[in-house]
Amino acid sequence: MSIFLSIDPAAALMIRLLLAFVFAGAVYHKLVEPSRFRDAVSGYGLLPGPFVTPVAAGLIVLECVIVIAVLLPWTVLVGATLACSLLSLYTASITINLARGRTRIDCGCTGFVEQGQPLTGWLLARNLPLVFVAFLGTLPVQPRTLAGWDFAIVCCAAMASGLLYMSVSYLLVNAPKLRALMMGSGS
Repeated sequence: MSIFLSIDPAAALMIRLLLAFVFAGAVYHKLVEPSRFRDAVSGYGLLPGPFVTPVAAGLIVLECVIVIAVLLPWTVLVGATLACSLLSLYTASITINLARGRTRIDCGCTGFVEQGQPLTGWLLARNLPLVFVAFLGTLPVQPRTLAGWDFAIVCCAAMASGLLYMSVSYLLVNAPKLRALMMGSGS
C-alpha cells in the first residue's frame, strides 16, 4: 500500500472527531423538531409526497449511525463512507435547487431559525470541504502508534475545526440579518 494513498493516524482521528461533531450537531435539531426537518426535506421538491416522511426519518437515523460509526474503530470506514455519501447527497440537493432558482427554502442543515436558512452558494462552499474531509476518512491509516502529544494535537485541531465549522454556519444563518444591519448603518 502506497503512503500516498493513506493518512496519518492522528489526522484520521481528527477527521473522525470532526465528522462526529458535525453530524451530532446536525442531528440534534432534527431530533428536537422532526416535523420542521420533514418540512425542509419536502421543501427541496425532490421527492414525491408519500416519500418525504420516511426519507426524513431515515436521514435522521442515518446521521445518528454516522456519529456512532465514525467514533468506533471497527466501523469508521462505514461511517466515513456514509458521511461522504450523505454530504454529497445534501450538496447535490442544494445545487439542484440553486440551479432551479429555489433559494427561499430552508436548507434544514444547521438548526432551525425563525425565518429558516435559505439556500445559497455559500452552503456549497461550506459542504464541499466537508465532503473532501469525509472522503479522507475513508482512506487507509498508516501503521503508526499515536504518541501522547498526538492526542493533544488531535484534540486542538478537532476543536479548532469544529469552531470554524460552527462559525461559518453561524455566519450563514445570520447573513441576512448582518446584511440588513450593514445596509441600515449606511455602510
